Amino acid sequence: MIQIALLLAAIFAAGVATGRFTAPRGPTYVRNAVGKYVTADRKLEEFTRRVGLDAKQREQFRVLLEEIAQEMANHPPASQERLEVFRRSVPRQRALLHPDQHAAFDAMVQETERRYEQVKRRKSRDSQ
Repeated sequence: MIQIALLLAAIFAAGVATGRFTAPRGPTYVRNAVGKYVTADRKLEEFTRRVGLDAKQREQFRVLLEEIAQEMANHPPASQERLEVFRRSVPRQRALLHPDQHAAFDAMVQETERRYEQVKRRKSRDSQ
């Protein structure tokens, strides 16, 4: 009887551990400089709309953007560290695109850099 109880307890513990480590994660929420929260899925929607990602690219970008979001969530909004995470990710993102998509992607990168600089200037002006 004791052996059966111990085996059931072991099976239950193994099931809990397996479920804990294999269950899908929820999205990572990253707060931007204006206080809104963004997820990798929302960025993926923007990429799909502006760059025209196909189904294979969407899956590749989904994984990459979630990885980037997890790293960015460790740094404050509009920080230099976050900008560096973004800059390091650009070549990896660009490598997933077809040549005809590069112009739209480059425009998005320039826009992001420009917004970062605007927020940085605004923050330095407000702190004076």
